[in-house]
Amino acid sequence: MSTRLPSLDGLRAISIATVIGGHAISAYPLPKQLDLLGYFFDGSVGVRTFFVISGFLITYLLLRERNREGAVDLKAFYKRRILRIVPASYAFIAVLFAFNAWAQLSPCNFVTSLTYTKNYGCTAQIDVHLWSLSVEEQFYLLWPVIVSYLSPARCTIVAIVICFLAPIARALQYMTHSTTFIWFSHADGLMAGAILAFAVTFYPVSVKKHLPNGWQRAICILIIVATIYIPNHHLLGPLNVTIAPTMQMVAIVWLVAGVTFDEPKGVVFWVLNCRPVVYVGLLSYSLYIWQQPFFAGLPALAIPALPLIAMVSYHFWEQPIRNLGRARRSMHSRSDFAVPTKTLAR
Repeated sequence: MSTRLPSLDGLRAISIATVIGGHAISAYPLPKQLDLLGYFFDGSVGVRTFFVISGFLITYLLLRERNREGAVDLKAFYKRRILRIVPASYAFIAVLFAFNAWAQLSPCNFVTSLTYTKNYGCTAQIDVHLWSLSVEEQFYLLWPVIVSYLSPARCTIVAIVICFLAPIARALQYMTHSTTFIWFSHADGLMAGAILAFAVTFYPVSVKKHLPNGWQRAICILIIVATIYIPNHHLLGPLNVTIAPTMQMVAIVWLVAGVTFDEPKGVVFWVLNCRPVVYVGLLSYSLYIWQQPFFAGLPALAIPALPLIAMVSYHFWEQPIRNLGRARRSMHSRSDFAVPTKTLAR
């Protein structure tokens, strides 16, 4: 049975475009006449969308496995995540190590990269983007255990509590002038996606009734744009550090639900699911991994090489390793008839 949901790869394509576009504009500023384009390429919104999609998809798949098999195979889950995440990120780290005379990274930089703790410090311009991977990896490490052993109701409560703690964590960072990406300050996007997964799994009829229509989607987009524009033109720093990301997150969750589950399928659905857009979405992780050197010292003319490097990484390194892992799991499943013995938490 396919595990792919419609529109998610298209949303990933849009997200990676905003992230790379934002980083490109920061590294190579636009002329003043084109300043308006900067509001269409806000990297923080792109990363927040990635978090929502990850939280939703991982939780949705875990719940589906739990409902179907009676338990979550945590060992298999972690193997799949390692095969998906580690090959590209470790290849990138290896390249940085090989060219460290140019990158000039400290041992601490490599340690936090290899252990996915970059969100707690030791960043440089060339590896700072790995902070978001660290946030996601810590989510992948802990959240499946919670979903596996707690009831859906208790999992939802945990997710809601974390969503409320996130603005507080951001406020503490703001007041202490901290530059460290504390996990809780970014976890609300992941948890909001998880809450959507619980709603879709256990209350599908109710979710379908409350999907956004055309003008409600426009309002969601307006909220996202407004929370980008306001901090750049008004002295509302505390508000935009704490509440604005939450407002963006709610809008993104509603949009994700709308474009994934709405009927009938319209133009937006067609665009998000057309082959070129889906392909960019499939490359989004590779693009994200390899992007930073192009904004940390390489000339602007080198940027067109980024898609080529991402394609090589995806097709000739990441996918072969994943396919090898799938083949080994398939061979193991044919020879292993054991069934899960762990019971569901009550």
